[in-house]
Formats: sequence, C-alpha cells, structure tokens
Amino acid sequence: MQEKRNEIDSLRADGVKVDPQRFLTLLFDKLLLSHCDDFRSEVKLERNAWVKDPVACDTNKVIASFVNLYTNYKSTKEWDKQALDKDATIIALATGVKELRAEVKNLRSAKKTVPPPTSAPAKEKVKFAEPGSGKGPPAWRLTKSGATAKCPSTGDTFDWCPHHGQANKPKTGMYMPAGHDHEEWLAAREAQNQKWSKSKAKKNKTTPKRITTKAQSKRIKLAAHSFVQTLSSQLWSQRSRCLMAKSMS
Repeated sequence: MQEKRNEIDSLRADGVKVDPQRFLTLLFDKLLLSHCDDFRSEVKLERNAWVKDPVACDTNKVIASFVNLYTNYKSTKEWDKQALDKDATIIALATGVKELRAEVKNLRSAKKTVPPPTSAPAKEKVKFAEPGSGKGPPAWRLTKSGATAKCPSTGDTFDWCPHHGQANKPKTGMYMPAGHDHEEWLAAREAQNQKWSKSKAKKNKTTPKRITTKAQSKRIKLAAHSFVQTLSSQLWSQRSRCLMAKSMS
C-alpha cells in the first residue's frame, strides 16, 4: 500500500503528495469493507487510536500490522469462512422468504377456488302453533282425519287424543306426538306444577321482605340522620375537653 502511495506521488506532475491523514482515512474506509468480523474489529480499534492521537500514528506500522492480520486469517481460512457463512445465511434467508411467499400465494389461490362448506340443513322442529298467529296449534292438529296424522313440515307421526284441544276452549281433541299417553302426560304435568309451587313458596319464605312504603323509608332516614348528629356532637364535645385539658396543663 505504501509503495502504491509513493508511486502515485511520483506520477503527479505538480509534485504535491497525498495528504497522510487523507490517505489513512481512505485506508480505514476500505479495510472496513472486509467480510471478516474479527479483522474489522481490529481496524476499528486502530482507527479509534488514530482519531485520538493522529501524530502518534505510524502509517507504515499500521499497514504492516494489517497485512500480518490478513495473512494469518487467510492461512487459518477464517477470512474466507466468515464471508462464506454470511453468504450462506443471506442465501438461506432469501430462499426461505421465497418459499414463504409461494406458500402464501398457493393458500390464497386455494381459498378463492374452494367453495365454502355448506352446512347440513337443520331438522325443522315440529310446529305446535302457527308462527305469529296467536291462535295456538295449527289447523291440521285440531282437525281429525284418522287415528294418526303426519306433520306437513317434518313428516313426524302424531296420534289423535280426544282429551286435548285449544286453551280456554272445550277439549274437542288434538293430534299429539306418537306414543302419547294422556294419563301419564296429566300426571307428569301435575307433578311439575306441584314442584313449581313448592319452589315458589320456599323462595317467598326465605326472601326477606323489602320496605316498600314511603313512611317506613322516611322514618329510617330520620333515625339515621339523628344518629349521625348525636355522634358528631359527642365527638366535638370530647375534642373540646381534650383541647381545654391540654391548654391548662
């Protein structure tokens, strides 16, 4: 490097030599472009020393030390190894990004082409009343056409029971779900009603009654206000006595 510098100086027609500080600046900048991390660390240390004390920096010694470092790293293959490792890492990352982009693209394409799954139609429930009619069961359940009948909407089988009908009207008969036994149905309904009545009575017994009258509420407020005033007066009197005893002592 120094020889090249001398050669450049000799070729200049004006006889002006390259400024030593400018030369070192360019030298450090180029050396820091190395792919070897350890070598760059040494360059940074040397450059910091030069910045702190430019006069003490010997250009020939700096060049010689870097040449020795390069020779050692090259002989131990660390110089080429670190460069290859970085290149391999960059290539691996680029390949991974490329594969990921391709996978995302394929997923998007598949999402566009595959139709959305269709859910199986839910089985329609038996209609025990006409929706929005407010008239109770549908007409087919109240009109006897035989011992059994089919639900028009679901196809379920219903048996005719003469003991049922519309609410609050004479029981003229109605189709009930297949296997209906009126006596069992009546007993089950009675048991359910008794259970509900007992539960309601127990709840009313355990639930404390709330004050509902305005007079009771007003009395409670007045009693609370009186208690607060009495307590405040007692506290004030006690405080006054304490202050008086303290001043006398």
